[in-house]
Amino acid sequence: MPRKPIADNSYGAKTLFRERSYYKSEILNPRQQGNVIDLWNPVFRDYGKVNLQNQRVRIDPRFLKKMARDQSDDSSFALNFVADAWSDLRDYCAAASEGPRNQVIRADSRYAKIKVSRQNMWKPLENSYHDHLRLIFNPFVTEFLQFHEHRKRVRTIKDFLEMFLQYARDLRLAVPLTKTGFTDSKYGPVNFNGLMIEIEGNKLHADDGAKWDWINDGGFNFWVRGCAMHGFLVDRNAPWRIIANLESKKMAKYAEPYGANSLPQMFDKFFLLTFEDDLEELKTFMYAFYRSYLRFEPYFMEHKFLVNHKRTETTQNFRIAIDKQSFFKKYGDLFWMRFWFLLRSHEYGVSFSDNKQKDILRTAFKIEKELDINAAMGYIVRVLRKAAGLGGPPEKTFIRREGDRQIIVKS
Repeated sequence: MPRKPIADNSYGAKTLFRERSYYKSEILNPRQQGNVIDLWNPVFRDYGKVNLQNQRVRIDPRFLKKMARDQSDDSSFALNFVADAWSDLRDYCAAASEGPRNQVIRADSRYAKIKVSRQNMWKPLENSYHDHLRLIFNPFVTEFLQFHEHRKRVRTIKDFLEMFLQYARDLRLAVPLTKTGFTDSKYGPVNFNGLMIEIEGNKLHADDGAKWDWINDGGFNFWVRGCAMHGFLVDRNAPWRIIANLESKKMAKYAEPYGANSLPQMFDKFFLLTFEDDLEELKTFMYAFYRSYLRFEPYFMEHKFLVNHKRTETTQNFRIAIDKQSFFKKYGDLFWMRFWFLLRSHEYGVSFSDNKQKDILRTAFKIEKELDINAAMGYIVRVLRKAAGLGGPPEKTFIRREGDRQIIVKS
């Protein structure tokens, strides 16, 4: 029997490495323990965050449903059919601890009367992304644009947008600027698609000893089995966290009443592509940022030495405002497609020659004209992935049934 792991963030690097390695090899190893998922494994990094084409997605909030019917706090939400599965799992666990004769697990088990924790509960992706953008805008205005050569270059919103692209080039891989890049980064929230539920709120994810206590609870095997029966996977590195297994037969049954009879239909019906948000949000936020910048610094001072007069002339150069309607009319979808392409290039850490860049955008514009904007954006995504060395679609981060065994599907 494995010993109790002891790693937490208070240990030194050597001990921490040894203990983390021990947990990885010995505790809830997926080869020995069924119905667990290792979200620290890079293979599952994007689980629930991408569709079957590995395009980044977010939940359509119209399909959220409250989970906390038995609690005073009713702010917990999940994807509608996931909430239904959770409700049945909660009742299943409660019934297992009731009555002295029919008791399956002890009434004092952690898994007896489970409730939703506020930890990592679903929150709108827009909120965290918008907060993230505001944090980026502050140093852009108060630091980057305060360099003299930068400040005097911004006279119009066109200059402002070009300087923002230069800022993105300087950040290069450090901080994402698009919503798609945000969800693909360490800055993005864990649970923005309503597929994850936690029943512990003490933020124990770095404490392996605390995980061991949950694993050695007398109700743990019952918990794992109950999760499987209701279409959930148990997080190997947080046994109090469960994730909807979208490819389980049971979860599929919960989705059917909502009009999804297959995994592709789930993604088509309940999720939206993040790049569909990006163009509109970039447009809206860049205009708002420029308006804020004009309020913060409506003009810059320019000093010119007049040789003949042997004096310095100081001029106030006011930046040019633009109303929202004129801005949206002047800068249409094709402009923002190019803007997004350049931002995502910096986020991927790839660069193209001027000719190659023009060729890519020319093709994208042609696709947009002949098909639609989403087809054009899909083309750009494929180009960027290839340029980043990701080639075609990577391993799918979903689980396929093969008998009773769960395996990773290779593309």
